Amino acid sequence: MKEYYIAINGNAIGPLTIDEVKTYAPKPDTLAWTAGMREWQPIRNIAELNERLFPLENGIQMPPALPSLVPPPLSPLSKDNSQRPTSSSNPHRDKVKIVAIVAACVLGVVAILTLADYAHDKSVRHDLEQQTIRAEQRQREMAEDEARRQAELARQEAERKRQEEAALRAKEQRVQWLKNRRTMLNNQLRECTARLEDAKSFHFLRTSFEREQQINAILKERNAYVSELANIDAELKSYEIMD
Repeated sequence: MKEYYIAINGNAIGPLTIDEVKTYAPKPDTLAWTAGMREWQPIRNIAELNERLFPLENGIQMPPALPSLVPPPLSPLSKDNSQRPTSSSNPHRDKVKIVAIVAACVLGVVAILTLADYAHDKSVRHDLEQQTIRAEQRQREMAEDEARRQAELARQEAERKRQEEAALRAKEQRVQWLKNRRTMLNNQLRECTARLEDAKSFHFLRTSFEREQQINAILKERNAYVSELANIDAELKSYEIMD
């Protein structure tokens, strides 16, 4: 691919391809040179450049081709005294461009690494926050479960005490009733014994058969009292209560 030099602000810029020349926005009278040219010429006189850069321009002239590998010094221009190249190239500017490109690449890499580190740190922080939230939620659930368990134990203990108190009251009432019943039976038994003694004594106007019937009735009543008293004493003894 053919390469060119162009004169910008008195400096020779190149070698450049036609597309690279276009990036400098040259004018038709901007000086240019390529291998084979004897001297610098305005771009309008270089057919391949003029056709690509200024397709609407006419009157293209083809200068004679002279074999040369190094551009000659820029000739003075009557129309554009500002376009005077001082050298065929600018090594300092090329170094600056290379340094700028390298710096841009380094900055790009640093930016990418920084963004990657930031994204990684953000992901790690998010994971830690989620773990903390799950741990706190688990602690709350465990605390709630423990509170429910303690409440259930307290309810069961209260129910047990209530049942014990109810059983104790029922026992006390039963014992009191048994004692009262035993007292009444003992009184009835003494009365029955007195009536039995009276029935065994002699009475006028009473036959022996009537006497026997009366005695048997009293004995039967007395035996019922004795049997019930024995049952009451046995039940009181089961409560470990005996007078």
